[in-house]
Amino acid sequence: MWGRTRIQQAAKELADHLGMIENIKALQTAQKELADAHRELRSEVRELQAELKVLKAELRHEISIETHATINAVQGGLHDRLQALAVKVALVEERRAETLSIDRKAADPSNQR
Repeated sequence: MWGRTRIQQAAKELADHLGMIENIKALQTAQKELADAHRELRSEVRELQAELKVLKAELRHEISIETHATINAVQGGLHDRLQALAVKVALVEERRAETLSIDRKAADPSNQR
């Protein structure tokens, strides 16, 4: 027969063993919860990455539109300035031609009376 000390020792070992089993179950549960949370985070990160790709594409498109509009505005302004300059040059050349014509007439002895 087992003595009281041996029964107490066996009960204590059994209690320790059951406590370890409970700890293992708690660890397994926590591990599953961590794995689930990790899976959810990975899914959210993938969604965010996809959204970032879309945003980058939209931003590039908007930048392209703005750049095109800026280039067109600058080109239009440059065109207007060149056109105004061409008109000024034509007027200066016309005045110069008139001045030369007047000078030639004045210098021509057949025109003098």
